[in-house]
Amino acid sequence: MKTVGYFLVAFSALSVVFAEGTLPPSPTASVGCEPHGDHWHCAGPAPSTSAAATATTSHAEGHEGTATPTKPSPTESVGCEPHGDHWHCDGPRVTSSAAPNPTGSSTKSLKPSPTESVGCEPHGDHWHCDGPLVTSSAAPNPTGSST
Repeated sequence: MKTVGYFLVAFSALSVVFAEGTLPPSPTASVGCEPHGDHWHCAGPAPSTSAAATATTSHAEGHEGTATPTKPSPTESVGCEPHGDHWHCDGPRVTSSAAPNPTGSSTKSLKPSPTESVGCEPHGDHWHCDGPLVTSSAAPNPTGSST
């Protein structure tokens, strides 16, 4: 009986060792795949054959096809629009309110900085602020009486 117990323990240990070292084949329905331990991390789905043909055709014919970019819109740029299988953007994202428009051709107008908030910076066509403006009139009057 002890022999059977030792055999089961040894068999279990060997199966765990062999299971951890086996990597399945790279996914064929995805692109940008890299091994990550015992599985794969991929950038996204692979375009279908018809979508790839449309993207190639539309690039040669002025992007008149229905192809869409295979990656999401760039977050470090503004005014991005799909252009076949890639993106066209107006310019880099501005991180300071003092920086000028890089192309001068943006059709979006940015409303003035909110006066009831502090720490506001432009973020595309809107503002990101640190918080509300605290005024001194909101504080109680330390020398006045309430009677």
